[in-house]
Amino acid sequence: MDKLRVFKSGDEDSDGLSVEDYPSQEVAVRVQLQRAIEEERYDEAALLRDSLQQLQQRYQDAAAKSGADLAGSAGQQRFYIGQRVEHRELGYRAVVYGWDSDCCENEKWKASADVPSLQHGEKQTFYHVLVDARDWPADSGDAPVPVAYVAHEKLYAPQWPSTWVSERGPDDFKNLMRSILFLGDDENGDLIPTRALRDRLKQQRRDVFPPPPP
Repeated sequence: MDKLRVFKSGDEDSDGLSVEDYPSQEVAVRVQLQRAIEEERYDEAALLRDSLQQLQQRYQDAAAKSGADLAGSAGQQRFYIGQRVEHRELGYRAVVYGWDSDCCENEKWKASADVPSLQHGEKQTFYHVLVDARDWPADSGDAPVPVAYVAHEKLYAPQWPSTWVSERGPDDFKNLMRSILFLGDDENGDLIPTRALRDRLKQQRRDVFPPPPP
């Protein structure tokens, strides 16, 4: 079973964070920042903005030190940021907001998540996904922003010409981080990532909108 968590462990930097921790850590800080702004705690919001910038710099530094590929291996088939996906076994709905070209977790996590039993093992893309809050167990006792780290072979997404909307109909994705990491929905039902998220993963904008009326 996949681990639905915010923090994971692995090779750590000087502050105790591993490369694969950073996307989820960034989600947690952005949630705190959003709440501080909404509650007009502007001094705290300013400190959180500084923390976010520092975290992003540490992410780049840690990735360079470890040799991690932030954008995944060129030519490797993978889902894209903002793509709506569903877990093939657990059935939860999610949206992709990052990935590693192979599993970056330590051996203890791989064993607990049963990674060795996967058809392609740890040598496949592993995705950071936001999980739809409607599919998040209310009694999980975990962080309020549901995220998961999942192997490519465990995720399903419609393949063109099928789309999320054509298969599922209108389906408004629910997650506290939706409005922070994404701008909205495209015609296919996928989410449109912010420029900051696209730039961090070196991805082009690829949203689809309805044609203008005649």
